[in-house]
Amino acid sequence: MATNKRKRAAAESLIFLLVIAAIVVVVNLIGFFTPMGHADLTRNKAYSLASSSKALVAGLKDRMQITAYFTQNLPPPFNRTEREVVDMLSEYERASHGNVVVHVVHPDTDALRTEAQADGVQPQVHQVLKNDAVTAVEGYRGLVIRYLGDKQTIPAIQSTSGLEYKITMAIKQLLGKKTAVGVLTGHEGPTLDKGLSSLRVALPTYDLQPVDATKPIDQKLEAVLIVGPETPLSADELKNLDIYVMNGGSLGIFGGDVKLDLQGGNPSATLHDSGLDGLINNWGVNLDKDLVYDALCTRVPMRGPMGIQIATPYPPMPIVNIDPAAAKNPVVFEIPTILMPFTSSITLQSAPAGAHVTVLASSSKSSWKVTDPTVTLEARRPDEWSPTSDRGPFPLLVAIEGELPSGTAQAGVPPKAKAPVRVLVSGSSALLRDEFLPHGNDVQGGNAALALNAVDWLAAEKDLVAIRAKSVDDPNLNIPTAVKVARDKQDAALQTGDQAAAIKAREQGESAIERWHARQGRFRWLNTLGLPIAVALFGVIRWRLRKRRRVTL
Repeated sequence: MATNKRKRAAAESLIFLLVIAAIVVVVNLIGFFTPMGHADLTRNKAYSLASSSKALVAGLKDRMQITAYFTQNLPPPFNRTEREVVDMLSEYERASHGNVVVHVVHPDTDALRTEAQADGVQPQVHQVLKNDAVTAVEGYRGLVIRYLGDKQTIPAIQSTSGLEYKITMAIKQLLGKKTAVGVLTGHEGPTLDKGLSSLRVALPTYDLQPVDATKPIDQKLEAVLIVGPETPLSADELKNLDIYVMNGGSLGIFGGDVKLDLQGGNPSATLHDSGLDGLINNWGVNLDKDLVYDALCTRVPMRGPMGIQIATPYPPMPIVNIDPAAAKNPVVFEIPTILMPFTSSITLQSAPAGAHVTVLASSSKSSWKVTDPTVTLEARRPDEWSPTSDRGPFPLLVAIEGELPSGTAQAGVPPKAKAPVRVLVSGSSALLRDEFLPHGNDVQGGNAALALNAVDWLAAEKDLVAIRAKSVDDPNLNIPTAVKVARDKQDAALQTGDQAAAIKAREQGESAIERWHARQGRFRWLNTLGLPIAVALFGVIRWRLRKRRRVTL
């Protein structure tokens, strides 16, 4: 009798396992062949299209053809790229209700290779290790998008990171609708032709136009940008900008009271009065005439003893953590840190009724203000930077929203905005300048993403921010403070020629790194073995319980 019960229990267990296995297989098949089975659990939805990308292709009125050229059997890491790209294109295809057609071409003949190059997809050289020798192999990995007789090409795909943004931007360009944004001219600062050319390239779906604020500003412009003016704005210019905002326009101010000279071997900054405070004071903010230095900063190369290049801290370029309370704002969405080179501080005043002022980024507690009229910006030893008594944190990036009052209160200016408007104030003009904005359409860095997010937010194109957020690099693992402190001590000792102190600091740093690596190793093993061990323990406990029940029977 007991034997029959054991056989029945074993048969039931086997049937149960077979049913579970069948369910798993069916679920996987559904997930592979249909969109309803896809689940993207990544933090920034890296493996699914943003709603704005889907809406864009859903509104197509005609057929769009996307041709993907991929050489088969490419070496790592490109051997998986074709599958990942085709999966992404399939989502565009499904969202378009049949208007997007995807073709995958493997250019393995001379005719197909000629076709790929004629479409603008160029061969890429790949290094292959074979038989202990490195050989160069040419291969293709690019896209061509055709619509109504026009085409856009992505000549080489490095990875799927940022690819959705590039594809969606290419589609928007083919649809031909561009958003008009103005850039203030006439004040010796950077212009669209010189100093802001990278911004124009990075925003292919925008029509960036020069704006002369001595005349009434066209309200058809979705936003106006003021970038680093080096001479004061006149009362008439401030009035016309005020009228533009009161009639619903958005305004972005990037720097204003710092004149930068970054050419040559002696970079410097000169403080001056741009006059912009005469516009923005009534909106609850003030651009201070200073430079903010921060001990939490980037590093730049400096010649040390015996001509050795040493990466030394450079306080004029603070590394700024985004305020967690503001992390949902589209300007800084999914951006953990940014670099704010040569920035002024912003003083907050009482926000006007109906307006909301949000601090998006601030310097650290280790920052200080420099108010000298002219400041040299050459790299120097850490002990040569002299912090002042005016210590941070200081607001560096502020967003203003709401029905603002007139900034100038001049005759002929509406007393209040006709509808909620947007104003962005940055203490740094460098965010948009060619020296700091990557060339081309590479938006995979925090600063580049922030610059473009700012324009999107001002121009009410916030849907693009969600797509670009997938392109932002994941933040690096936080390096322990002990390692950073030891590294700074070593740099300072090397620059002063104190070899004994440098050796001691290096040993302290190495010890801290060893402890850090050991801690990482423990977490890695816990992550690798923790779940299997937990499952095994569960199995042992269940087996003992079943054995005890059988003994009881």
